[in-house]
Amino acid sequence: MFTRVFDDLEVASHRKKGISVVVAHFSTDTSLKYKHFISAIREDEFHDILVSVGESKLSQPMDSFSVINTDDVVYPFTGKWGVDDIRAFIALWSLPAIIPYTSSWNRRIFDRSHHIREHLVYMSENNELLSNRPLREVFEQVSVKGRNQFLMLDLDPDERSMIKYFGFDRDQLPILFYVDLRSDKGSIKYVYHDEDYTVEKVLEFARKAHLGELYPFYKSEPIYSE
Repeated sequence: MFTRVFDDLEVASHRKKGISVVVAHFSTDTSLKYKHFISAIREDEFHDILVSVGESKLSQPMDSFSVINTDDVVYPFTGKWGVDDIRAFIALWSLPAIIPYTSSWNRRIFDRSHHIREHLVYMSENNELLSNRPLREVFEQVSVKGRNQFLMLDLDPDERSMIKYFGFDRDQLPILFYVDLRSDKGSIKYVYHDEDYTVEKVLEFARKAHLGELYPFYKSEPIYSE
């Protein structure tokens, strides 16, 4: 992090690194907004953070900040300027629309700062969402519309044997399911059974799962012959 005058070209150079970037512009370093922002990002280790104070060639207005995620999408902050609110916004909106469910992303997925404890997970063989662009676009729209409720995750079944962890079989793939982690008693899973993937249908599935209006998925133990 550094505080000085910089321009949009420098912001663009940071965006090319492939990590999320936070760009802030303040009129003075004595304002309450500035102090809350600095407190919120003081121990941040996940982002490039650019802070400019005073007049600059930056197109972003003063006393504002934006998050640019790894999809290169810009999200301006419009919330309350409290330390926890700033931290939560950065933690949540710096994530890509579809997050790979891997060990390198786990800390971000389960980061307590963003308060999201529900996941919409698509599990498929051979990284299907990389080749199936129409389906990916549906899930990207679903993710943005539902971001304040859940995170959209892309899961390889062989990632740390997660297919066994979630209790699914190979012949069920690909599968879309919802994981609710809000209860202290453990996770609750719901499976999407419709073969038609549209933004409206998937969001409705997520809404019902969130409200507990669906029948949960349970993996039974084998029935012993004796």
